[in-house]
Amino acid sequence: MAELLTKNYKKKTLTIKEFYERKNKVLIWHDKGGLGDVFMQRMIFDDLKRECPECEFTLACLPEYRDAAIDHPYIHDVVDSRTVNHEDYICVLNTCVTIADRYEHHKAPNYDDHRSDIWARYCGLNLTSHDMHFVIDQDRKRSVMSRIQSLKKNSGALIGFAPTSKIATKSLQENQIGWIANKLNEHNLIAFHKDELSSCKRHGIQTLSGLGLQDFICYVDCMDYMITVDTAAFHLAGGLRKPLCGIFTFADGKVYGKHYDFTLIQKHRDNGNWECGPCFKFGNCIKSRKQLKPCLTEITETEIISGIDEMFKKWPFKSEKT
Repeated sequence: MAELLTKNYKKKTLTIKEFYERKNKVLIWHDKGGLGDVFMQRMIFDDLKRECPECEFTLACLPEYRDAAIDHPYIHDVVDSRTVNHEDYICVLNTCVTIADRYEHHKAPNYDDHRSDIWARYCGLNLTSHDMHFVIDQDRKRSVMSRIQSLKKNSGALIGFAPTSKIATKSLQENQIGWIANKLNEHNLIAFHKDELSSCKRHGIQTLSGLGLQDFICYVDCMDYMITVDTAAFHLAGGLRKPLCGIFTFADGKVYGKHYDFTLIQKHRDNGNWECGPCFKFGNCIKSRKQLKPCLTEITETEIISGIDEMFKKWPFKSEKT
């Protein structure tokens, strides 16, 4: 714990009363980043609690992400990162996304450090567990499952689908979405996004939009499989240990999925046909100055279908009829 206390913030000398009031209160301060980063940060609390069992660990993040962490058994509270007073805590550990971004850009393409491990080491800790410790509300899950049943079109698998990211060159193109829709036409493919996806609608894929975070977590937990690009749904499904297929472009899926059991679709240097990536540097792509990079646009139908087939081979679907 002594090493943890020396990181990130210079604390003023405390009076005996101040020390007593703040004793064992530790703030994990999440600055910047998105929902996927909050899911990945759930991995650090298991080892933090094991290292310092007497401590109360509070996570500070944007309020819209609160429900992505509040169920964690080793998180005492989740507070607003914009208004939290660092002086209320004896120790503040910084898990700013910029720390991981800079490390990835500096080390790419030859490294294998997951973001959770980068943050933990920055705070003086080596992770051993990487368990996100989701606690699913079973009443909510039963309600969600009841709603899902009304969406099913056939007796095939329930397959969650997240084809879109905030970053354009991580998001599938419409022809790629069409290949997946055709491949899975005997199953129930359900897209997740904050808004209805017209590209999915044109291929007969229904989108569940506008979900609260707790419902989103429950819906993903109810899926038989997940197929997702590099976005929060990938990390949620990985943390829930769902049968998972990840589709990646410039960021290394083998690194981001390091602690998940999943199949990968990616133009990767390890495949022998993609010498330059993954690179983590799409802004300085050596192959194209266009917004959509070749690591996305050149993912072929054969590669996508092969990745989905590999997922089914790894986790065979057992229908209700069988």
